Amino acid sequence: MSASAIVTFAVLVIVAVILIREHRREARPRGSLQAAVTSHTEPELADSEVEKILNSIDAQLEAHRLDYINLRPVAAPAPTPWSGKFGGKAYWPRTAPYPEAENGHKLYLLAQLNFSELPALPGYPERGLLQFFTTDDDLMGLSFADSGGKQAELRKNPGNFRVVYHEEILEDPGALETEVPDTGEAEYFPLSAEYALKAERKSGLPSSTDYRFEQTGIDLTAMPDQVMDALWERNDAAGSRVGGYATFTQDDPRYGQPQDAWLLLFQMDTSYDDTVDIMWGDCGVGNLFIQPDALAKRDFSRVWYNWDCC
Repeated sequence: MSASAIVTFAVLVIVAVILIREHRREARPRGSLQAAVTSHTEPELADSEVEKILNSIDAQLEAHRLDYINLRPVAAPAPTPWSGKFGGKAYWPRTAPYPEAENGHKLYLLAQLNFSELPALPGYPERGLLQFFTTDDDLMGLSFADSGGKQAELRKNPGNFRVVYHEEILEDPGALETEVPDTGEAEYFPLSAEYALKAERKSGLPSSTDYRFEQTGIDLTAMPDQVMDALWERNDAAGSRVGGYATFTQDDPRYGQPQDAWLLLFQMDTSYDDTVDIMWGDCGVGNLFIQPDALAKRDFSRVWYNWDCC
């Protein structure tokens, strides 16, 4: 590839990233957050005024800061079958039946997390392998029937997605099943390659898209749009992660649930650059939630799976 072609490609990648970010900003959820805002022309605030308001808000939010594990996918295969990764072929013992969808087809691996490789996060496992599977279809394992009062039933009996926890890991390739689906062969999946993971423990303030923001006592509906836009950019919960606050391109499906009734177990976000290509629909994000008592018992049979896009 010539030098000019490389420069052109780099510019296109930068433009694509900027467009994705702008697209998300324009499509951010506002219905549940600003329903009480009346339409009127707001006076333009100086940047210094906006910053002062944001600093005041951050001071109030500090008491609600949460730790999480940031997961950064990198363009490299995982070093072992039992290593944490996004996509590829799942680690699977030959002695266990492989997860299947309602139609009998094998599920594809969305991600697997080896907690012995991750920074410790209170409340979450310190060992074992946690796996997330879904179907390869245009809904990627999501059933919209759960908006009709069937949520609890579907969480107990997931058909086209599955969460599996291996407390003990067989670190023996000869004991593992090799004939398992590879996301490289999938048609609708949010990713087609296998990505190794870089993990780092971080902390973050509440995201305005997370339903737990309500417990901060800050009234988002009273904010000027200019401040709301800046807050959305400043305290978002973008990126792939374990724990902490979640991000959405639409509304948080947990609205109406008791505060902290469903914690963020795992989030895989759209990620696009010249080496990583993960895309949920149109710049969306996938989330899985779990109830605190189930997480404490390491019971991953009941999770709430959701993904949305712009």
